[in-house]
Amino acid sequence: MAEPISREFRLEFPKNLVKEPVISDVIKKFNLTANIRRADVNADGGWLILSIEGAPVVLDEAEKYISARGVKISPAEADLN
Repeated sequence: MAEPISREFRLEFPKNLVKEPVISDVIKKFNLTANIRRADVNADGGWLILSIEGAPVVLDEAEKYISARGVKISPAEADLN
């Protein structure tokens, strides 16, 4: 099994997903460790910087899952500097 790695993502939530447990679901489904680094969320939508740790293949699947749920996901390197 591959060694766990960490990746940081910027997630942008539309209004209709703000109250959905997307982060909780992905953590449970893929058995990941997660840390919310920054966030700005309100009733109209929002964004957050999420650091997740897991095997590279699992992180790839988690990224696809988040995107399929309707959340815009992109690398967060620029947001952390």
